[in-house]
Amino acid sequence: MELVENMFKNQELFYDCYKAIALAIEAKGQNVKRAPARK
Repeated sequence: MELVENMFKNQELFYDCYKAIALAIEAKGQNVKRAPARK
């Protein structure tokens, strides 16, 4: 859990990680909307 502690100590790094995760989630959501549902 050292990485998490370092992220909280370095807010700039934490923000970059958060932004990257948010972009990844957004892109994944767009892909799901575009692609036909597979069952």
